[in-house]
Amino acid sequence: MHARFVPWLALLAFSACTAAANSGAYVAPQDAATSQDAATTPDTAAAADTAAVDVAAANILAPGAIGGELPDGAELDGAYTLSDDLVVPGGALVKIHAGTTISSPSFGITVHGGLIVQGSKDKTVVVSGPESGAAWAGIHVDGTLQASYLEVSQAVINIQSDASGTLQLDHGWLHHGRDYNALSRGESTLTRMLIEQPRQGAQMTYNLGIKGGTLTLEDSTLRNSPNECILSEGQSHLNVHYNLLDTGHCGIHFNATASADVQHNEMKGDQFGLMIFGLGAGKINGNNFSESVQLEIYSGTGQNAAIDATGNYFADKKHFELGAAQIDTSGDLGAPATDVGPRPEK
Repeated sequence: MHARFVPWLALLAFSACTAAANSGAYVAPQDAATSQDAATTPDTAAAADTAAVDVAAANILAPGAIGGELPDGAELDGAYTLSDDLVVPGGALVKIHAGTTISSPSFGITVHGGLIVQGSKDKTVVVSGPESGAAWAGIHVDGTLQASYLEVSQAVINIQSDASGTLQLDHGWLHHGRDYNALSRGESTLTRMLIEQPRQGAQMTYNLGIKGGTLTLEDSTLRNSPNECILSEGQSHLNVHYNLLDTGHCGIHFNATASADVQHNEMKGDQFGLMIFGLGAGKINGNNFSESVQLEIYSGTGQNAAIDATGNYFADKKHFELGAAQIDTSGDLGAPATDVGPRPEK
């Protein structure tokens, strides 16, 4: 069993080490009278700069084949190919630099500790597998994954978290997964994501699944899925704000979901805008529903709690099948809301 990873402690320690390594002023243990002089001499400062560069370079693993457990403080910068499963052990913190690529014939990446992916708009971090044949195993997190500008594709499940896992993803692209493009069972925050497309030949791909825990999705686009854009079940808590949920079987399918807050979203071109088969408490307000192929809201057996679905725009107001469910769709808007979908970045 791995030690429980405490993200803020590890991040604090990592930041302190980084600051010390980059300060350019290493002071050796000595008395106060001599340490100030030593710290300010040109020779000492130059030696400290060289040492800092050497330490940083030593932490970067050589590009090429890679596999097995990574040491605490390891950094990836370059092009890598998995020759075995790659593991971030419990208590370890690993960093992946902008522009890094990782390809896998079949192996996966498991994060028990902490993994920080520091991609940028111009230098995305890309993790992928073969487009045909067997899908690779994907990224599995029961520690913490914090990632910006990360692209993951062609896996069985591109990124998934266990109940103990934490996902913090922004400006990412998850696509062409076989079963799920993303699956959360823990605590997840996804912002400004593009999640789309099934793997070639896959017929039942979900763009985003939530099976327990809490997930917040904001300012993102989920589209082109043969199954649900979002499947929420397992007594999860779902917060969905300012997204485009486009051309899936359902925009959102609720099944044994504990609670949901769904506001300011564009539900467009789905077979069903919403399917509600079990939602314990819900607020569904200020959304646009349009171009639904079958129904904009469909409720089946198992929906017993009252749901507030007031103040939405429905392109076809009669496009409901609510059965005996207590879903209040009154106060609908006469024209599409304008404050829906991903918001412009400031």
